[in-house]
Amino acid sequence: ALELQSTGCGALKIDGEEIKLADEAVHLGCLYSFTGDSLVTTEHRLSIARSQFGKLTAIWKDDKLTTSIKIELYRAAIVSTATYGCETWKFNDATRQRMNNFNAKALAVITGKTIRDMAKNPPFNIVNHIKTARAKWLGAILRMDPSRELFQMCKETHGGQYDGCIFDIAPTTTTTFEELIDAAQLEPGWNK
Repeated sequence: ALELQSTGCGALKIDGEEIKLADEAVHLGCLYSFTGDSLVTTEHRLSIARSQFGKLTAIWKDDKLTTSIKIELYRAAIVSTATYGCETWKFNDATRQRMNNFNAKALAVITGKTIRDMAKNPPFNIVNHIKTARAKWLGAILRMDPSRELFQMCKETHGGQYDGCIFDIAPTTTTTFEELIDAAQLEPGWNK
């Protein structure tokens, strides 16, 4: 959209109706930016999760519930919202830091400990949770029929140096795409 705007091309029309160009769009619950800013999606998910977390303040402050139950509720209701679609994110240092900060602040409220303590030694590690989800997704792609477009796209991008790409979680003992496919066949060991 920005490229079209900057080139000065005419308005985009469908059946004579002008279509307004947007810088961002929500698709299947994820916000995408046409600027290429990968943090837009992460911040969008965290914004929704923060709102949900706030609505459950009474639960987090309830003295009758154990901390372990609160953490399980947090994982089910909040983490699932915050990490929705994480398999496709550009999961680089900036994204990991934002997720870890969110997690530490939430766990500090739940446990009554400091944010610093929860950042250093969290009872639930959201970054590891995301890495596991991404490993499962990559494994599922690698076990797909090779004629599938997603498999083909994954094969074409393998070996490229993309900061935060899904191959970052692949076993370090594999170097070729074929070795990755072989490793993925060893499910459930793949996810470890």
